[in-house]
Amino acid sequence: MASHPDRPWKIADFKEIEISGIPEIKSQLIPMVNEYGIQVGISEIDEMLHEKPRKHYIVEFAVPLQYFGLTDLDLGAILDYAVVLQGVIPHPSAAGPPMKPSGIATEDPSSGRVFTVSEKEINEMFEDMLDTQRRTELKGTYRLATKPD
Repeated sequence: MASHPDRPWKIADFKEIEISGIPEIKSQLIPMVNEYGIQVGISEIDEMLHEKPRKHYIVEFAVPLQYFGLTDLDLGAILDYAVVLQGVIPHPSAAGPPMKPSGIATEDPSSGRVFTVSEKEINEMFEDMLDTQRRTELKGTYRLATKPD
């Protein structure tokens, strides 16, 4: 998914899931709402971290056991998985790696005051922007729960 500088992406912009490693699904891209029973939910959380507002994203997914060669009867089976979150893909007009700004000044339209941003704040904003573009790989091993005796 690409983000345009004049219109940043929003959670509602996500319309497709990229799938690989499941032979029964021939298409690499499937809709968020699909006939395969794969469900994905994305939510955005705003919180304060070190007196600075930060956005965090929670991604939840559910994949039917049949795609892992398991059934509800395979209690105690071990399941290995890997999920890759690709990150935001820069707009095609962005040539080369992202550039860190050397200074930012902005004007408050109501007062006409000009505010400058410190080097520390510039570095934090740049790192936040890079974080959205970084690939994140999640791996895990689960054992299907057994029924209590």
